[in-house]
Amino acid sequence: MEKNTLGIIIPVYNEAENIGRTLRAIEANIRTPHTLHIVYDFDEDNTLPIARTFLDEGLKLHFVKNPARG
Repeated sequence: MEKNTLGIIIPVYNEAENIGRTLRAIEANIRTPHTLHIVYDFDEDNTLPIARTFLDEGLKLHFVKNPARG
């Protein structure tokens, strides 16, 4: 994460239907430079493929697998 950048942590669990709206709302409303940390428990979480499509739009996303659950 870059210095002086806000880190926003988003825990997810099969949020494919919601993650797009959430990411777009954050991008539309947060003016501070930020990185979004998507925290998930397992590789099959249906949130991940949808969230990864936002990388192509230039969102600063960092995917973090919960080491206690994976």
